[in-house]
Amino acid sequence: MRMFVLMLLLVSSAFAADRTGQFGVGGSLGWNSPVFGHPFNDVADGNSNWGIHGRYHFNSNWGVELGHSRHEFDDVPAALETTGLTALYRFNGAGRFSTLAGLGLAHADFNDTQDWRSVYKALAGAEYDIIPSLVASLIADYQYVDGRFGGGGEYAVGSNPSHVASARVALTWYFGGNKAAAKPAPAKTTPVAPVAQEKDSDGDGVLDSKDKCPGTAAGVSVNAYGCAKEEKAEIKVNVEFASGKSDVQGQYRSQLSELADFLKAHPNTTAVIEGHTDNSGAVALNKKLSQSRAEAVKNYLIKEFGIESRRLSATGFGPDKPIAGNDTLEGRQTNRRVVAVVTE
Repeated sequence: MRMFVLMLLLVSSAFAADRTGQFGVGGSLGWNSPVFGHPFNDVADGNSNWGIHGRYHFNSNWGVELGHSRHEFDDVPAALETTGLTALYRFNGAGRFSTLAGLGLAHADFNDTQDWRSVYKALAGAEYDIIPSLVASLIADYQYVDGRFGGGGEYAVGSNPSHVASARVALTWYFGGNKAAAKPAPAKTTPVAPVAQEKDSDGDGVLDSKDKCPGTAAGVSVNAYGCAKEEKAEIKVNVEFASGKSDVQGQYRSQLSELADFLKAHPNTTAVIEGHTDNSGAVALNKKLSQSRAEAVKNYLIKEFGIESRRLSATGFGPDKPIAGNDTLEGRQTNRRVVAVVTE
């Protein structure tokens, strides 16, 4: 049973049905009951009903149904037959499940009299698309029969109306029109701006994006990352620390990952991790703190990214090499930094 329900759910998500321009034919079975205080209604008891119908849908919401139905009753010899048109409205349009409402007008014929009457009907219910071509409906309707047995008979009551309520299950087979929901229009594509060509500003044969020594003179022999033998590539890691702290925060992982990728791409390089502080506090203490910070970054590269320890060293310079003024909070924060100096 669970497998059946699962399969039904999977199938239910596979399509939606737009009935625009489609025809449908089907039938129904149900139960009806006379209601309210009319003499016929008081005597008669409910019994089964059946019907056949044809449909046409103008769009995903609106349609019309031509139907014929027969309603049986217990305790009376009369049976009600109606033929007429009903306007239908699907509230969920092209959805696979939708509630339904309708209003209609029909011709009524009770089989124990020669008279015929008008019928005004209203219905409400729900529909479910079993497959794209087959729809199951659960419908409750109300029929107002204008003038029961006006010409006489066992239950002659002049022109008094009758009232019949019904519940029924229906199946409708559809054909023609659009069986599947219209495919959405293809998304508009935004033209991609041409990618600007990278430059080699210093003419050393290494593009600016990969050049770690961008000021090398043209014609000088350089390595793969654009530095001559006598030049040192300084890679700014921009790992900053809280005052007095040497813990590497997770927010700097991406920057250290870029440094690690560079070292892995150039296995012949080595790097000195330099630690720096601001000028707050004693110089000796700051040098010790900067050494701890450099060691922390070095160990992070070894443990987190697998860089060989022989390729890394750490040196703490304390406050000796500031790159910003120490007279402001922002400047001191900038001076608490770590950089990597790469050599080959």
